[in-house]
Amino acid sequence: MVVLKLGQAPQPKQLPNLRSKPSFASLYAALECLALQPDSWTGTPKSQDPEGLDPKFVNQYLLSIVSSELTWFQDGSEDVMVLDRRDKIWELASKRMAERCGRTAMPEMTRTWLIPAPITGSSLAFTIREPPLTGDNLGFKTWGTAFTMAQKLDDLRTKHLSHLFNEQTPSIRALELGSGTGLVGIAAAALWSIPVLLTDLPEIQVNLSYNVLQNTQLVEAQGGRIISTVLDWNDPSAFPIHDFEIIMAADPMYDDAHPELVAHMIETFLKRNEDARALIAVPLRDQKTKQMTATFQEVMTGKGFSLLAQGQEICRDDWKENDVEETGAGCWWAIWSWAR
Repeated sequence: MVVLKLGQAPQPKQLPNLRSKPSFASLYAALECLALQPDSWTGTPKSQDPEGLDPKFVNQYLLSIVSSELTWFQDGSEDVMVLDRRDKIWELASKRMAERCGRTAMPEMTRTWLIPAPITGSSLAFTIREPPLTGDNLGFKTWGTAFTMAQKLDDLRTKHLSHLFNEQTPSIRALELGSGTGLVGIAAAALWSIPVLLTDLPEIQVNLSYNVLQNTQLVEAQGGRIISTVLDWNDPSAFPIHDFEIIMAADPMYDDAHPELVAHMIETFLKRNEDARALIAVPLRDQKTKQMTATFQEVMTGKGFSLLAQGQEICRDDWKENDVEETGAGCWWAIWSWAR
């Protein structure tokens, strides 16, 4: 096994020239140094190639590695070690190329999200795994609305939910609909020091449960508790728990049927008293999402809910090449209660 000590990222002249037949160790080290770290939208510069490296040059360099037979690794033999080394170089070069092709092409990643925690005087760092995006499994990605709302949780508690956090309300339970990777529900449990039940479809549950486990110690250190389970919006009758004081959902609508379904979940599971609250956030990506937002408001009003507060926040996402301030993208959030 080759043990590599990686230092500064290589400069153009320092990248191993394939014509010089670089060793496995030097080529592997160069590819490791070219890794792009996933963006967690914390205001730091976007992930990019090391200073002095032209992105076009890097792409051509990676393509040349993937296209090369790496024949000089053979030394006249085709033993298992030689084949394994070639496969590792090809695999790593392909991974570096995928990192430069946008979020949909990227492999599994783990991101650390820093969420302000005024009570501690610092930020809490939540570790969230995101599998590769496949098919319709949009719950495998941490969407911009989730990060935006996680950052706003403390403010929402102070301004709109403070009545729930007092000695007269000793036990608060929260339910998150369509948790996806779980960032909002996990952050809420930690920042609000309450138990949160995170839910999603069966195909999302394995990764969601993993993220819950990875963050359990941090959440419990803040006085909260997190568990996850399956909740199918088309068949909620089998769900054993009702009467939640808080229901939350960030970016839960992708289909014309979703406004009605989300409203029905709130109607089914929100505790029927004047103190219970539902917090919903929807990104205003395009005309379709704007229409679904309008439909959702109509359905909620028709089911006997009152809109207590609403607002819009600027949010970022992996799909934007420019900063969100330049694109004007944002999300709408609202807090609902049962009508008096």
